[in-house]
Amino acid sequence: MTSLLNSASDRALKKKLEKVYDILSTSQVKTHPNVLQLESQILSSISDLRISCQTNETEIATTQADSLLHLVEERNRQLKILN
Repeated sequence: MTSLLNSASDRALKKKLEKVYDILSTSQVKTHPNVLQLESQILSSISDLRISCQTNETEIATTQADSLLHLVEERNRQLKILN
């Protein structure tokens, strides 16, 4: 994730990526079978975001970062309920 931060040239995108990094780094490590699909979507979203950042598609990357942020927040919310 830190390589994404370094590859982003747009200031607004970089701030969004920092927010995503922060929420990912502070998320629960412990998982639950009920969130496996969400976690798969999160991993896929990270890959898509990496590609968009590498190809300088700032608008797409910004939208993907927002989507990723929502996925991680939903995972964290569900884990709080389940654990």
